[in-house]
Amino acid sequence: MGQKVTSNPLMLSMVASVYELRQGVGMPATVAELYATASDAMLARGGVVTPELKRLLQRIFFEAHVAQRRLIEDRQLDEAALGLEAPEALAKIRAEAAAMPFEPFGGRAEMGHYVEVTKKGEDKGRRGVITADDKSSRPSYKVTFADGTVSGWLAFNRLCSSGLVGETAVLQRAMAARAPAVRAACEARLSVALREALRTVREHVLVDALPLLSLWQSGPLQLQSSHLSFQEYFAAVALCDEGTELSGTLPWQWPAWWANAVKLGAEMQGDRWLLRVAGVTGDTLDLSQKLGGGDWPTVRRVLVAVVANAGELRTLNLSQNELDAEDARALAPALTKTTLARVDMRGNKIAGNGAAQLSTAVLGNLKIEMFNEIPLKEMRADSLRRLDLNGKRVGVEGGMVVAGLIPVMGALTSVKLRGNKLGDEGWGAIFAAICGNKDSKIMSMDASCENISPAGVKLIAEALRTSVTGALTSVELSGNKLGGEGWGAIFAAICGNKDSKIMSVDASGENIGPAGVKLIAEALRTSVTGGLMSLNLSRNQLCGLDDLRRGTFTAEGITEFADALRVNGALTEVR
Repeated sequence: MGQKVTSNPLMLSMVASVYELRQGVGMPATVAELYATASDAMLARGGVVTPELKRLLQRIFFEAHVAQRRLIEDRQLDEAALGLEAPEALAKIRAEAAAMPFEPFGGRAEMGHYVEVTKKGEDKGRRGVITADDKSSRPSYKVTFADGTVSGWLAFNRLCSSGLVGETAVLQRAMAARAPAVRAACEARLSVALREALRTVREHVLVDALPLLSLWQSGPLQLQSSHLSFQEYFAAVALCDEGTELSGTLPWQWPAWWANAVKLGAEMQGDRWLLRVAGVTGDTLDLSQKLGGGDWPTVRRVLVAVVANAGELRTLNLSQNELDAEDARALAPALTKTTLARVDMRGNKIAGNGAAQLSTAVLGNLKIEMFNEIPLKEMRADSLRRLDLNGKRVGVEGGMVVAGLIPVMGALTSVKLRGNKLGDEGWGAIFAAICGNKDSKIMSMDASCENISPAGVKLIAEALRTSVTGALTSVELSGNKLGGEGWGAIFAAICGNKDSKIMSVDASGENIGPAGVKLIAEALRTSVTGGLMSLNLSRNQLCGLDDLRRGTFTAEGITEFADALRVNGALTEVR
C-alpha cells in the first residue's frame, strides 16, 4: 500500500486478520478499502448484521462525528435513526434547537465562543464565532458568521455569549433539551425494521456484544466506537452516500477532527460528495473570504476534494483567502483533472514553485475556460487581437498562465497587464514568452509602476538580451525604481542584442546616479543594435545632484555618457 495505516495494537491486529481473510486475493489498495473489509468481517463475527443495522451503525458514527465527539449518548441513537427515515423531521427539530436562546452565561466572552449580536445594527440577531478580541478591560470583539463574513469591532455589551466554543457545542446542548421530541418522532415515523435495529443496538451494547461499539456506561446509556478510526471511516462513507445532509459547520470551516474522514472520503471518490452534504446546489460556489476559522490542513484537504470532485459545479471562487504556495501545490493535481470551467484564485499569496505548479495544471486542463478572469478559451482559440487585463489582479500564477498561452496566440498584437500584481516571476515569464517567440506580433509592453525588484529586472533583462522577436519596439519599465544597476542591466540587454528592434526607452525620473549612467554609457558604447533611436534620462541625478541641487557633484558619469554618444550612430534623440 505504500503508506502508514496505524501503529495501534488493536488496529494492527485488524490488519493481520484482513490479511488472513484475503489470502490469495491480495491486500486492499486503499486505507478506505481496508476499513471496509475489516468492518464487514467484524460485524459478521458478531452475528447480528442486517442491512438496517449496518445503515444505522453508519449513521450513528456519522452523527457522532458531526457532534465532534467520540462519546455517543442515548439520544444520539434516536437522532441517527430519525435522520435515516425522516430527515425532514430531524432537520425541523434541529432548526428549532438552533434558534433557542442561549443558557445564561455570566463570564467574559472569549475567543472561539459562539455568540449572538443582540443590540441594534446591521448584524443584530446574527450568530457566529468570536475570532478577534482586543483584550481590553471593556473588550470589543470581531465575529465570523456562518457565511464567512466578519463583523466590525463590536462592544462586549452588544453580544450575548453561549459560553461554549463553536456552533456545534451549542447545538448539541440544545439538542439534549430536545431529546423527548426526537424520541416521539422516532416512535411515530420509523419503520418496524429500523426500530428493531435501534433496539438491537441498545441491547447488544449493554452486554458488550456488538462489534465496533463499546459500552461506556449503562445508565444513562453512553457508548463509543471501539476505535476512533472506525467512526472516521463510517463518517466518510456517510459523506459519500446520496441523501446525507450535514448539520453544523460547513466542510471548508472544519476543525482537525474531520481530517481523517476527509482523507478516507477522497479515497472513495464520491461524486460531489462534500458539495452535496454541504447543501451546495447549482453550478457556482463562492468561497471568497470564507475560509477562515477551520484547521488549515483540513480545509486544504477539503478544497482539494471539492476541486477534484466538482460534478456539475462549473464556477469556484477561492479569491482573497490568503492561500499560499503550499496550498497551490496541493490544489495543482486536482486542477489537472477538474471539470470546473471557471476558477478564481486572485488576491491570495501564491508565488514561487506553488504558482508555477498551479499555472502548469491550469494550462494542462482544457476544461478550464476562465482562470483569474483570464479568458483561456479565447486565448487557446487564438481569437483575440488585443488582450486587456489591466487592473484584473491576476497574480503571479495568472501571469504565468498568460505567459504560457502567448506563444500560441499568433493574432495577438497588444497586451495590457498593468495593475495585476504579477510580481517578479510573473513579469519575467511574460517577457520571456514574448521575447522568445519569433512569430510574436506584440509591438509594445507596458510594465511601468509594477513594483518590479532587482530579481525581476534580471529575468526581464535576460529575456530582452536573448530576444528573437522582430515585433517588439517599445518597452515601458518606468516607475519601478530599478535604480542605476537595474537600468544598466536593461540597457546592456537591449544594446547587446543585434536582433533587438526596441526603438525607445524612457528611464526618466528613475533615480539613476553617476554609477548607473556609467553602466548605461558602456551599454551604448558597445551597442550592436541599430534599433534604439530614442532615449529619455531626464529628471535623474546623472551628475550626483537632485533637482534641489542636493548631493555631491561629479562629471565622471555624464562624461562617459557623452563619449558613448559619439560612437553610437543609431541614437537620434536623447533627453
